[in-house]
Amino acid sequence: MFLFKGDRNYIQSSDIFNFIDKNYTYKHLDIRFHKFLKSQPKIRLVKKLKINHKANIIAKIRLKNTEKFLIFYETNVDINNNYSNDESFISKFVRFNNHSIKCKLKTTISFMDIIVLVTKLWHLRKIDKKKKWIVVRIILNKKIIEAINKNLFIKVVKVLNNKNTESEIFINNKHYGKIYYSGI
Repeated sequence: MFLFKGDRNYIQSSDIFNFIDKNYTYKHLDIRFHKFLKSQPKIRLVKKLKINHKANIIAKIRLKNTEKFLIFYETNVDINNNYSNDESFISKFVRFNNHSIKCKLKTTISFMDIIVLVTKLWHLRKIDKKKKWIVVRIILNKKIIEAINKNLFIKVVKVLNNKNTESEIFINNKHYGKIYYSGI
C-alpha cells in the first residue's frame, strides 16, 4: 500500500519508481506520469499497451527481449496516511550550477528519492520558484544498485520555455538515464 510523502495529496514519482524497482526486474525502465495518482492504485501488468486515457502512470519494463507494461489506475480506495519527509537536510550535500547538480552523501534514502529531490530544488532555484515542478518521465537504461554512499551528478541538457526540462542522470560517474520535469 502506498502512503503520501509529507504533506502531498498524491503518490510521489519516487515512490512509484521505488515500488517498481523493488518488485520487478528490468534492464530498461521508462515511466510516464500522465496524471496525479491520489488513491491506492489498481496496477495491471500487460504484454501489449492499448490506448487508455484512464491510466495515471504507465511504466514500460524491458528485460532482454521481452517488454511488459505496468499500468497504474486511480481507484476509490483512499490513502489515509502519510510518512514524514524532511527535505531540508539535503542542502549541505548539494551544489547547484546553472546546468548541473552535484550531490554526495551517505544515506539509506534511495537514489531516486535523492535524484527527484535535488532536481526539483534546482528547478525552484534556477528557473521558477513559484511553479510546482513535477516529474513527468523517468528513463533508466540500467537498474540502480542501492548503496549507502550516494555520488550523483545531474546534467540539465534542455530547458524549453522555462516550463519543461530534460536532465541526464549520472551515478558514480556512470550514465543511468534521464529525468523530465514540467512546471505547472
